[in-house]
Formats: sequence, C-alpha cells, structure tokens
Amino acid sequence: KYPVSEIPVDLLQGAKAVIRKNDVVFEISRIDKAVERVTIAITILNTNGVSNSLFMEGYDKFSSIRKITTTVYDRNGIEIKNKLNTSIKDVAAVDGYTLYEDNRVKIYDPRYTTTPFTVEYSFERVYDGLLNYPAWIIYPDFNISIQESTFTIIVPEGYNFRYFENNTSYHSESTTENGNRKTRWHASNLPALKKEL
Repeated sequence: KYPVSEIPVDLLQGAKAVIRKNDVVFEISRIDKAVERVTIAITILNTNGVSNSLFMEGYDKFSSIRKITTTVYDRNGIEIKNKLNTSIKDVAAVDGYTLYEDNRVKIYDPRYTTTPFTVEYSFERVYDGLLNYPAWIIYPDFNISIQESTFTIIVPEGYNFRYFENNTSYHSESTTENGNRKTRWHASNLPALKKEL
C-alpha cells in the first residue's frame, strides 16, 4: 500500500513529502450534529518532512475524536507499524491557561525516520453543536505535493448550507442519493509549492 514507486515523478520535484490521499467526509445529521470522517496518507521523502508525519488533531467540549487508527509503511508499501489508540497522547492545547482548559489535542508520533516512508491516519470527529464547518485545505505546508485530495459534505435532502471557495479553481459537484445530498470537491496531482523567501 502506497509504494513510493507509484508517485508520479512530477510530484517528487521540490517536495519533502507527498500527500497520497486526503479524504474528508463531513456528514450532517441535524443542525447541531455531525460526524467528520478523515483518512490521510502522507509519504515522507526526506528528513525535512519528518515533522509532517505527526498526527495532531484538536477537539473541545463541543467535539470528540474517536476510532483513531495509525499505520506506517516502508518505501515499498509494506506495513511496519500498526497502532490503535494505545500510543496516542491526549494533552491540553494550551498548557497553564484555564481559559483554554476545554481545548485539547490528540498527538501520535510514529517515531520512524528511515525515509522514504508513509504514514496513514484515519479517525472520526463527532460534533455536538456546530458553529462552522471544517475547511478543505489542499496544501497543509510548503514543499508538499498532492496526489489525491477530496472533501465531501453530506446533508439531508432539503438541508441548506453555505460555503465559500477561496484561492482555488476547484468547484463542487452535487449528487442526491438515498435522501441525502452530497457535495464534493476533488483535486489531484498538484506539484509542491515552494516558499518564497
């Protein structure tokens, strides 16, 4: 799974890592209830990208994170580590400030540095109260290329929501099935962005 040999050559140029897959599905069941299902796989090409292999997801009193799985693959796509919640730390988002005591972060460090390698994470974030929707951020950092990235919102038919597309030429496509409306954005094979000095 995710062998480095399957990465298009264009995506390797100037990249410290390649996002092989970033799949986010945000399903709203009621005006104040939703589940966000995320799967992300990132191939770390060199030591400059090792910090991008960390899993870090925040939550608060209106959300929770569950069903976390983490898997590490070597350059050939052979699984070398598999952890299920046991090695994941849960820490305060801001240490020593009571104002932020409800904001927490789940962290997992694969502690693997033999590049290239791939880490795959999947998890669910459950919302109990919705102030806004998650953002689809195609590029998480400079010098990271994108092989595949999708963002899908699922709502009951007749449920209306608003969104704002900014700094992108990618536009949504909507379909209806089983009484739900799916709105989906998709991007693929995007070269790494170099940071301007």
